[in-house]
Amino acid sequence: MLMTRTDNDMNGQFRTATGGGRDKTWRKLFSYERLHRSRTRIAYSLVSLALLTICGLFFLPELVSNVWHLIHGSSAKFHEWVVPVPRGWWAFDRDGTLVIQKMQRDANDDAVVILAPMVFDQSQVFDYEKWKGAITRSKVAEGYQFLTGYGITLDKQEGFCLSFAKTKDNTRVSITCIVPGRHIFIGFDGDKAWSSSFDTIIQQVRTSVPPPSPEQPTKPTEHTRNPVIG
Repeated sequence: MLMTRTDNDMNGQFRTATGGGRDKTWRKLFSYERLHRSRTRIAYSLVSLALLTICGLFFLPELVSNVWHLIHGSSAKFHEWVVPVPRGWWAFDRDGTLVIQKMQRDANDDAVVILAPMVFDQSQVFDYEKWKGAITRSKVAEGYQFLTGYGITLDKQEGFCLSFAKTKDNTRVSITCIVPGRHIFIGFDGDKAWSSSFDTIIQQVRTSVPPPSPEQPTKPTEHTRNPVIG
């Protein structure tokens, strides 16, 4: 009886030890599976985040521009001026100026148009040569070289433009325009591929103040129809 109990006890201990080993093995396998699933989820999350970041960088410029046009339409108001804003561009006020900016994905593909009011002594006659010399000296100091000067017409008023290119990168241009009769400055800075958009903006700028309507002829009164002769 004693030997039988001892054998049974040994068999029970063996079974218990064997069962405990299985439990530990299953626990290890389960822990490994959970760890594998966690790592898989983290990997998927990182891939999704990367894709969202890439898509955001790719589509964000168009999204910002489209939202701006949805809210403001195709133009921006600046003092008495209505200024066209092309598709792919947006506009905002900064320090008393109107900034029209090209939305781009590449930093080297940027372009900006700036409109600002001019303040000068109206009692003095505008001196083109003096103005050209001052602008040219300033641009040369900034690393630009003079390209050409040309005339523009804005709201039926004569204006003048000076075009410059970066000395070390002639794809970067800067254009400075002035319309003395309308007291307004218009400038462009950026990739020369977008300078044609600048020309289109200038051509379509218009005043928001409607021209005065001609006086209507006064209707004749009874006295004017039948003047009294005394």
